Amino acid sequence: MKKELVNIQKEYDTKMEMQNEIQKKETERQQLNMQRAMEVKTERQLLDMKKEYGMKMAEMKSSLFSYDLLPLGTILPWLPSPGDCEQYATIPPGWMECTCNGDRITEGIWMNEHTPNFNDEAKGLFLRGGSQRQSG
Repeated sequence: MKKELVNIQKEYDTKMEMQNEIQKKETERQQLNMQRAMEVKTERQLLDMKKEYGMKMAEMKSSLFSYDLLPLGTILPWLPSPGDCEQYATIPPGWMECTCNGDRITEGIWMNEHTPNFNDEAKGLFLRGGSQRQSG
């Protein structure tokens, strides 16, 4: 009888250990599922943030190159690509490429006028600060 009780106790202990192990694995599975759900939520948030950032950047670029932000006649440096990159950025609508060598302006209120010729060494022109009265 004592041997039977010992065997029953061992069997009970083994079943309890198995049940505890199953419970432990289930808890780990639930924790992993929760962690994955949080990662997916974070990934979605990052994608949403990236999309929102892209829209804001496009909006900022659009307003930066709009006519109402920078006055007509503004001359800005233009870097079409970073370094030795083969991809070139396009000039925004309403702007023109100007090598500042006296090119004829082809559109807008200054159409058929000419850009300043900063490349003529004989004239010695260069960009510098000054009043509006001194411009031209």
